[in-house]
Amino acid sequence: MLLLHVMVPPSPFIGDGRPPSSYVDLLLHARRSVRRRLATAVARARRTGVPASAVLVEGLPTEEILRAARRQHADVIGLGTHGRTGLRRAFMGSVAERVVSQARCPVLTVHP
Repeated sequence: MLLLHVMVPPSPFIGDGRPPSSYVDLLLHARRSVRRRLATAVARARRTGVPASAVLVEGLPTEEILRAARRQHADVIGLGTHGRTGLRRAFMGSVAERVVSQARCPVLTVHP
């Protein structure tokens, strides 16, 4: 199993309450945080006997998810959703919807 996290460059206006000293620091902090969460998820999967690895990429989520699925010859893509509806979904779009419509393999979506 491949755990993929697509990191969109963070906004300097969203963070943990303290302003970063620079955008580079903000980016490094975001990468470290994602890597820690991925390592935790991989360890949890391995403890249950599921062979897992993790990859952190940066870019546009839909494109990177589909690219990784093609490269890995994925049998299925598992994808969490934010559950946005109405205007929020119309303005922000839906990565899950785009992946479902463009993927070459089945896509399992999971609502929070």
